[in-house]
Amino acid sequence: MRPTTMDSLKHNGILVLQPPEEEELEIEVRGEAVVLDRKQQEMAVAWVKKQGTQYADDPVFIENFMADFSDALGFNPPLSLDEIDFSEVLHYVEEGRAAKEAMTKEEKKEAREARKAERERLKEKYGYAEVDGQRMELASYMTEPSGVFMGRGEHPLRGRWKQGATHEDITLNLSPDAPRPAGNWKEIVWKPECLWIAKWKDSLTGKNKYIWLHDSTPIKQEREAEKFDSALRLEKHIEDVREHIMRGLHSRDAKVREIAAACYLIDHLNLRVGDEKDKDEADTVGATTLRVEHLTFKNGSIVFDFLGKDSVPWHKELEMPDDVYKVFRELYENAKERVASFKARKSKKTKADPKKLAQIFPKVRSHDVNQFLSEVYPDLTAKMFRTYHASVTMREELKESGVSKKDPDFIKKAAAKRANLEVARIMNHTKQAPKSWSRRDKRFEERLKKVDKRIAKAEKALEDKKKRLRKRRKTERKRIKKKKELIEKQKGVVERRKEKLAEYREKRDSAKETWDNARAEKRAIRESRRKSKRTKKERLEEAQAKIDRTREWWDKWKERVRDYTETYRRSQEILEKKKQSLIDAREKADERIERRKEIVERAKERVKKAELAKKKIEVDWALARDSRTWNLGTSLKSYVHPKIVYNWCQKVDYDWRKIYTKLLQRKFDWVEG
Repeated sequence: MRPTTMDSLKHNGILVLQPPEEEELEIEVRGEAVVLDRKQQEMAVAWVKKQGTQYADDPVFIENFMADFSDALGFNPPLSLDEIDFSEVLHYVEEGRAAKEAMTKEEKKEAREARKAERERLKEKYGYAEVDGQRMELASYMTEPSGVFMGRGEHPLRGRWKQGATHEDITLNLSPDAPRPAGNWKEIVWKPECLWIAKWKDSLTGKNKYIWLHDSTPIKQEREAEKFDSALRLEKHIEDVREHIMRGLHSRDAKVREIAAACYLIDHLNLRVGDEKDKDEADTVGATTLRVEHLTFKNGSIVFDFLGKDSVPWHKELEMPDDVYKVFRELYENAKERVASFKARKSKKTKADPKKLAQIFPKVRSHDVNQFLSEVYPDLTAKMFRTYHASVTMREELKESGVSKKDPDFIKKAAAKRANLEVARIMNHTKQAPKSWSRRDKRFEERLKKVDKRIAKAEKALEDKKKRLRKRRKTERKRIKKKKELIEKQKGVVERRKEKLAEYREKRDSAKETWDNARAEKRAIRESRRKSKRTKKERLEEAQAKIDRTREWWDKWKERVRDYTETYRRSQEILEKKKQSLIDAREKADERIERRKEIVERAKERVKKAELAKKKIEVDWALARDSRTWNLGTSLKSYVHPKIVYNWCQKVDYDWRKIYTKLLQRKFDWVEG
């Protein structure tokens, strides 16, 4: 891979932190007052601030600090802690703390704003560089302050004084066309292939310290993406690599067997190579620096027990095929023989390092491993294995999580954390369980009890709402039934009145027919020439009387039909009103029932939300419990290809940014490109 290079690099140098102002503090050494200079004061204040911590009780920490502090005071041999009285310095520190605590809210706010303004001013001046004409942010822009070295684990240098860098210690990386920043810098160089802005040697460890471009800068992201892509390319060649390692394990060349065995561990245990650390660092090991005491042989397996990088304990058992097991046994026995031989002649003068003699792979170094691996394909290095295994494990764990788009967000996030937890396990990214775990554990328990009460309350409310719904349905059924009964009753009234009206009409028609007949009879009498006992006049008068009677009868039935028609019409109207009332009642009943159903659904939703809240607490609790001794940040930051996380998040409809911290979101925003 051709390295990314810069054509130009310009910046204002970096901020070199200065020690605090001299306060003319005193300490008593063996009963004599000693006025402290600026450096001595800085050291004394740093020591006093460590009081009450575990470091103040650590013999190695105390011994190392006292050696450096005594040297600064001009005492040799070093003073003991009992010979120094730090009372005045302690009083000074406590006064400073008390003054901060005594500040009013307004004063604290004013101080915060002043500090923020100063940070922004300094960042504007030092926090950016111009790369090929483009302004880019720096990851940091200042040196580390002087202080007591803490180290990790049982670091042999813990407690030593680490002096901060000065201008004279710092080398700047600037292109030839860049203006020279003010300051008496050690050196100004032009390294276009390097992405550091400034560097200096740590005064204590001798390691180089760097100021880098920020991870979010395009040029840095390009290299980051290539690093991950290169590691994943190993997947296409992994079987070839493993076959190459197995051939090496069976080689007649002893060194090749050693290299292949180290590579076997790098692949199967995700170990670092291990020979990059300095001799004055903590006694940590990797694949090539494993010693006899780190291996325990069992039937067909080997238990590895040692301190890895940053003093992280490794304890893993690895099963092996017989032929591989025999190679490791042979290397182990050879190392034991070297140790036994050294012990047998240790009375004689020898420059041999017993730890070196006890190494399983004494002839192997990182360049040997990388050269051996590059025989499979160019650019393959041991470092790629950890990134490859972490990324593939993450991908497979996410694939097997069973999460889908419809799952709630907390399930998706938990699946990602579970997958990352498995990565942390195989990478052995352990940490100490937080001291506050018992309190956190108790809080989870309390939250679970609280949510159980919430569920019980929601379920009780739901049952009450269901009961009211059943009652409402029953009430509406009764109301509808009653209205139906009234309609049926009214139908009977209408039917009876219809029959009655028909009867009245029939009688009306009959009365009219009788009247018509009476009139016809009168006409017949008038036209008749037949003689009768009664006179024609009498007969006409009798016929007229009949006409009048039948007419009266007909009028009576007409009136009755007219009146009853109105009665019948009114009964029909009442029936229609009752029918409409039933329709309205049904609609209102449906509305009232629907409202009750909605209330029940809302109650169900509250139960569901409460149950979901409980599930979230249970999931979070289990995750917190399982991951309390695992560092989940390291793998996400340095080993898991972010594109794997991004692609999975796209598949399950989840925002990939929720899996990463804000810092890592900026670092990996290139995945969206």
